[in-house]
Amino acid sequence: MASSDWVQPALPLKPQSVLLAPFEQYAPRWWMINVLCFPLSASSSSPQQIVSQLQAGLSRTMVEFPLLVGRVDNTPEADGKILIRVPDKPAAGVELSQTEHPSPTYAQLKARHFCTSSLTTAFGSDLLSVPEVIHGSVVFRARATFIPGGLLLTLGVSHAIADGEGFAVIQRAWARNTREASSAEHRGVLFNPLAFDQSRARLWKSNETGTLCRSSPYIFVDKHNINSSDTPPKAAPLTLQKLPTKETSPYVQPPFTSKHGMRCIWYFSPEKLQELKALASPCSEEDPIRWISTFDALTAFLWQRTAFVRQLSGQGFMHAKCFVSMNIRPRLQPPLHPEFLGNAADLSLVQHPSAELENEQTSDLATFHKALPKLARQIRAGIQGCNTAHYESLIRIITSLPSEKTLSMDTLPGDEPGLLLTDTSKTGTYATDWGTGLQCPQTSRFLMSDPGIPLNIFLVLPQLPNGGLELLAFFRQEVMDKLAEDKVFCRFAEFRGD
Repeated sequence: MASSDWVQPALPLKPQSVLLAPFEQYAPRWWMINVLCFPLSASSSSPQQIVSQLQAGLSRTMVEFPLLVGRVDNTPEADGKILIRVPDKPAAGVELSQTEHPSPTYAQLKARHFCTSSLTTAFGSDLLSVPEVIHGSVVFRARATFIPGGLLLTLGVSHAIADGEGFAVIQRAWARNTREASSAEHRGVLFNPLAFDQSRARLWKSNETGTLCRSSPYIFVDKHNINSSDTPPKAAPLTLQKLPTKETSPYVQPPFTSKHGMRCIWYFSPEKLQELKALASPCSEEDPIRWISTFDALTAFLWQRTAFVRQLSGQGFMHAKCFVSMNIRPRLQPPLHPEFLGNAADLSLVQHPSAELENEQTSDLATFHKALPKLARQIRAGIQGCNTAHYESLIRIITSLPSEKTLSMDTLPGDEPGLLLTDTSKTGTYATDWGTGLQCPQTSRFLMSDPGIPLNIFLVLPQLPNGGLELLAFFRQEVMDKLAEDKVFCRFAEFRGD
């Protein structure tokens, strides 16, 4: 049986309206859902005690991040632009619901690596129901689902107020406040939200050049000419979306799946990641880029293998495209506050001739790696190009667009022939201590909340305690089957479930 409580802020909040920064306005209008899995034993705190501590921690977190209490404001006269209004009603708060399930057990889910199909089949919308992103809708919800031997803590946040790193910011703050709530003598000082307001103001800053870097995927086209002959082929608009206006925000069941694709989880051990980095590292001192990261190497490998199994050239795509989503908090100068809650992200785009990723050399275990250094260098160069000058140029262009123009791309991330990589490996999820009764989560799983989410995505999940990485893949069934049959891919990746 489920119960629901509206948790109130620990201190009164000042009513406010936050206008999202120019590029934040183009964030996807869907929800991100994360399930944190905690083992519980007979000696653990009772469900009532755990929920009480979570409520106490959440009430303090709302003081640090008033946006969590906000409502989406997207009136028709706003022309698609979103405000987040923190209301002044005394009942303002965040919903934290609680439910208990007799089966499956925590041990049974763990045996299946907490694969998303096991979670959604067993619990469905009981994990979390999220509202439509409409005028007046909430932006954050959570649910504690107790099962024999464990707790599934599900958090949902509207992409309107947070990117992947912002989602992690919420989790870390809630964990810290819950940990301190379970030990009254160690209660710390709450963050002052002013620092985060200053960071959002930084996202409005533009320069005078309006010149984008070579790895920028953005173009600007006439709204009425999308897909016409005088624009790039398949130009994909990122127009601001006018949301439905309703008096209430009805809760809907999250579909979690798409009719057009499937998900599965792949695991890369620390040893395999080290091997990939060695194979993809620059071959000589004459290389202009002398260092690449493990993420660069992994991305190069995934880019090569997915291009190979998809055979893009046979579909008429002469170039395979790789989009990399980046957290720009540390990349701007001066950097944003590391705990800034918002959409502080950018995209890098690199391209490579499809035929070079599909030839016999790339299909052979002995020779596939010869192309990896070049691909990894392209990825590293693209990431380096997304800096302060590029971002401020992007803001300059967006804020000066005439009404008939819109931000666009010739290919949206995840559409053919693109591949989208999103990295959450550095969020520190598995080292985040939630305090007495919970400690650190054992597993983290992301669920899709919108059937319109594009395919051809790899989400790099938080780094595991052993240094390995799990990846959530979202592709068409036929592509997933080919990856599972690709001897090169399976030489490094281990299938963990769908």
